[in-house]
Amino acid sequence: MIVLGAVLLLLVAVGLVLARLLPGEEYVPFRADGVPYTLEVPEGWTARTHQAGDSTVSVLSPADLTAFFADDPEAPAAVGRTAADDPAGVVGLAIYHRPAGLEGQSPAARIDAAEALLPGREAYLVPRGEATVGDLAGQVMEGSVQLPGTTLQVRVLVVEADPAQLLVFFAPSSLFQERTEVFDEVAGSLRGTG
Repeated sequence: MIVLGAVLLLLVAVGLVLARLLPGEEYVPFRADGVPYTLEVPEGWTARTHQAGDSTVSVLSPADLTAFFADDPEAPAAVGRTAADDPAGVVGLAIYHRPAGLEGQSPAARIDAAEALLPGREAYLVPRGEATVGDLAGQVMEGSVQLPGTTLQVRVLVVEADPAQLLVFFAPSSLFQERTEVFDEVAGSLRGTG
């Protein structure tokens, strides 16, 4: 028993040393015009922005998904193919800079507004209550967006900034649970600037 205990203790110690030596997720700051806060995001999430009139969405992910979050009708099929070939490329954050229908609305009405903003035709969200997002107040929703051949799970945050912001963390269903820690880290890094 003593030998077995010593071996287990040695394995735990080696695991702790390796965890410190092996590189983890590197984070970099993100800031954009129209976004009244900063975030720390994984280095592999490239920021791309789509602007159309007053509507602006920034998408931070390994793959270019701006057309999808800008509601291009051809994009869901393309994102479905990308998710099948490289699920890790379809993980990230979409920030709607000035989303319509959130200001002055009840939490229930905000769910309807957020569902209408999400890409595709089959977005579904359920309320998860109020929360602190970094150093700002927010409302949390979770749900899914249907794609051809797969489903994206989403965690949607309405951030009480000026103007209110909509943050959409997303990943294919097969990866969503293992990415929640990264999503939590990113949301927790939010710091208001205005």
